[in-house]
Amino acid sequence: ADNKNFIITTVVSIIILTIFIVFSVYNENLITVNSSEYTKDIALDITPKSENVSDEILYHKNQISQLGVAEKIYSRVDYSADGIFKGVKLNKYIPEIKREDGYGEKRVNFQGKQSTYSNMIRILVSDDNILEEMLPYVDEQLSLEDFKDNGVVVINRVVIKNFIDVCRENLFDLNFEDKFTLAIKDINDGIRIPVSEDIDYIMKNNREIEFKYLGSIDGDKLLEGKRYGYSNSITLIVSEDFINREGLKLNEINLMIDTTDDDRSIGIIKEYSNVIDGYYFENYDWKYYIGNYYLMMGIVVYIILLLTIIVGAINIINNKTINITLRSKEIGVFLAIGMTKKRLRKILMLEGIIQWIIASAISLGLSFVILKIINEIIYYTSEVEITNMPIEAMLFGVSVLLIINILASYLPIRKLKTMATTKLIRNNE
Repeated sequence: ADNKNFIITTVVSIIILTIFIVFSVYNENLITVNSSEYTKDIALDITPKSENVSDEILYHKNQISQLGVAEKIYSRVDYSADGIFKGVKLNKYIPEIKREDGYGEKRVNFQGKQSTYSNMIRILVSDDNILEEMLPYVDEQLSLEDFKDNGVVVINRVVIKNFIDVCRENLFDLNFEDKFTLAIKDINDGIRIPVSEDIDYIMKNNREIEFKYLGSIDGDKLLEGKRYGYSNSITLIVSEDFINREGLKLNEINLMIDTTDDDRSIGIIKEYSNVIDGYYFENYDWKYYIGNYYLMMGIVVYIILLLTIIVGAINIINNKTINITLRSKEIGVFLAIGMTKKRLRKILMLEGIIQWIIASAISLGLSFVILKIINEIIYYTSEVEITNMPIEAMLFGVSVLLIINILASYLPIRKLKTMATTKLIRNNE
């Protein structure tokens, strides 16, 4: 009976703490990530009509300027490719592709050097307006002049180092102004093929692009970085001086607009978007909606957590009470042979603390595993660092569980003060 009650109480404690950590960490990270999105008033995505994107961007900028609704217009062109970064080592904490039809990065040996393969490379050709706003967040002191001769800034990646250490780090082992080469597969050479075949094909191809490394930046410091998911791929930021675009897949033109008057500007730009068959996105409304959504979701989550803790605490206290009641004869014998009630209370309290330590250790490990699984599920759709387990959340959850266990041990023990030793020994429950 003692072992059974011990196991039941421990399992309930594990469930309470695990639910608290997983729900609170997940909810907190969602709110943090979505509230830190760096945006302008309106985003406009346009499918290019030709390969001459520079003229096309200039045309749209002029058209929007003539409408009199924009204070400032930011533009970039989104390219993608499969390729191998020759002689460039990948961050050791980044997992590799495990399946032939998978997406991501893989460490390969290319021409006798450790190199990095990826089928998720994006190259963002950005105008001076975007680069100027980005420069303060780059880990090197840069100017626009540095981007000439294919200067590039690389977006950092979220990495999981250990139990509680989740952070953004550099993708590559590169130093400032290091030159490196990207060997790519021409997009016109066929559809997507298995990873091993893709690697072999790139190694045999002769198309290469030279870059100069200028530093790195977190994805949330880049305009619309989270919405486009740039941090989930190898994303290179270059200027409009970028050359050698042949062989890259041209995806879309992104325009970000600071408007002069919200209500009037939104209607006019939305109408312009419909005329050119573009995709219009209003960030102000989205932030308002997403803010309210996560606020309500957070309230619901913490109500559920509160109810879970209350129900769990009652369950633990009841089980402890039953356990001590069932052991009353044993307790009476200890008292009869000379053990003081004070010493007995300390032993029973120590049992509760040991049970708390076991439950906390198992729960923290289980929470980490659950959060890691969730992270794997949403890894390619969001830069949510849900495996990050803040010290505050862990300490609070563990402290609440400690208080519950102390109360669960203390309340039944109080009855011992009023019970005679002979009565405890004769107890047949």
